[in-house]
Amino acid sequence: MNKDRPKEPLIIRVRATDLDDFNTLLNEKESPFINSTRKAVFLMAMAIGYRERKKISLEREKTKDYDRVAYLNPAEKALIKAVAIADKRGDLQVLLNPKEVYSIAESYAAGGIKILKNKVFSGEFGSYIKKLEIELLKIFEKLSHEKTVE
Repeated sequence: MNKDRPKEPLIIRVRATDLDDFNTLLNEKESPFINSTRKAVFLMAMAIGYRERKKISLEREKTKDYDRVAYLNPAEKALIKAVAIADKRGDLQVLLNPKEVYSIAESYAAGGIKILKNKVFSGEFGSYIKKLEIELLKIFEKLSHEKTVE
């Protein structure tokens, strides 16, 4: 193993001001995330932040530890890396800096969490789970299209 290779961060961080929104999505009985995991809410907030191009840097924000990177499975880590690559317009060099990869994911999650909470609790007609599925497909198609354009 290469000792010079940067390591992944141990912790996924969120803005302290967003922690209540993350917890509401996990704990409210009307939420589709009620029996879910912290990482599921984080990844959904990140995906929505990316889709909406809403990114909020955590650099000057008070943050809270939210979840452990070790809890992410390979597919979830791949999603985070895909968002980082897309954010850098296909530049794979970003993968050489895992701290930057996760910082990008945290920034998109910060940008997406309020949007996600508002969508979940908006009271719109139709199943939010179905709408979520459609949104995820759109995000996947967008990422796939960006990959093929390069």
